[in-house]
Amino acid sequence: MYYLYVLIISLLIPIEFIRQLIRINSNLAYRNRLSQTFGIIPIIKNHKPIIWVHAVSVGEVQASVPLISHLMSSYPEYQILITTVTVTGAQSVSAIDMKGLIHGYLPVDHPLIISRFLRQTKPTILIVMETEIWPVLYHKCHQITVPVIIVNARISDKSFKQYQIVAGLTKTTLDKVSRIVAQSQHDADKFKTLITDTNKISVMKNLKFDAAASLGENIYNEYLSELVGSRAVLLAASTHANEELKLLGAFSKLENPFENNFYIIVPRHPERAKDIFSMAVNTGFNPFLFTDKDSRHKNCNMLIVDSIGILTQLYTKADVVFMGGTLVPVGGHNMLEPAVASRSIITGPYTENFREVYRLLNESHAIITVMDENELIQVIPDLLKDKNTREEMGARAKQVVLENQGGVDDIKMLLDSYIKTTKK
Repeated sequence: MYYLYVLIISLLIPIEFIRQLIRINSNLAYRNRLSQTFGIIPIIKNHKPIIWVHAVSVGEVQASVPLISHLMSSYPEYQILITTVTVTGAQSVSAIDMKGLIHGYLPVDHPLIISRFLRQTKPTILIVMETEIWPVLYHKCHQITVPVIIVNARISDKSFKQYQIVAGLTKTTLDKVSRIVAQSQHDADKFKTLITDTNKISVMKNLKFDAAASLGENIYNEYLSELVGSRAVLLAASTHANEELKLLGAFSKLENPFENNFYIIVPRHPERAKDIFSMAVNTGFNPFLFTDKDSRHKNCNMLIVDSIGILTQLYTKADVVFMGGTLVPVGGHNMLEPAVASRSIITGPYTENFREVYRLLNESHAIITVMDENELIQVIPDLLKDKNTREEMGARAKQVVLENQGGVDDIKMLLDSYIKTTKK
């Protein structure tokens, strides 16, 4: 199965190369990704040993921040390399204020390319955030005795079914991993069906609680504050295709929707912002794009964010937050950031990506779940009219975050034992 996988990857490499060339024409941010995807890493500038952290995209990068902070302060004799797969993940890394942190893109999972990458970087340890299963990468790390630790590990229901289809390849890959630290017992139980040595699996607190608790108040843009005025702010965060149309339809059916409220939509993928802009106009809204200064005027009633890095500050000014990826079968996104900002949170029915977080918030009556956009229309007016309910929900949500942090401290001890063992 492993060699069949390698054959398939080999056949797909030309297609991937062409795909990335096409992307460069539409977005220059993909330029660095092209060479690095194929194992050319011009980013290592000194001879310090490397601790390698892999975080596929935005959410994993954000969750890794407290851990990276610990590694940088505890091991100044090491360089910290963080790799991502997505461009938005790379942009999230650039927003981290940590001097000396190195970013690169994860190369294609092919033996020749991975071997080249490992020769260039010579990592001491590989720390993988959440769950990325790369057969060639883990196999090559095992060959050269580089420990692979998967932290904050989780498996969505969809991914679990996919891994079961290729159970043989999954098992031989995970058998090369030194340790799997699951973020819940539910996730740990899934991993135990996919690995030979179940003693490698343990459960520790979710790192995202620590990452959320470390978020500070950001400066709210003056121009936006002036535009909003006394209107209630409804924020739809990390939305997806087909979801925005449902939300726009629901928002437009609220009482005096264009006069009473100010709406903010932050798509999960910022490149979709212009499409959402057109949908908003067609629904009757008067939107503007965050990066389009010329369109900011007093008649606007909706902001569509076409960049990354400002969502956390927007949470602090929202009256009601709807978490995206939950009205469509995506599985949801991080609810902890609006929770630590003491916001009242609404979510749709699809929350399996944050099953444990959702459970804790729901049990604390800190979140409202709607089954569809029709229920959303009924819930929003009640929340907007009842400030006490919003504040109580927000306080309970923040308390959930504060009570469940501490995962970084547990994982620190585990990683320290591996890093000290591999020190040269």
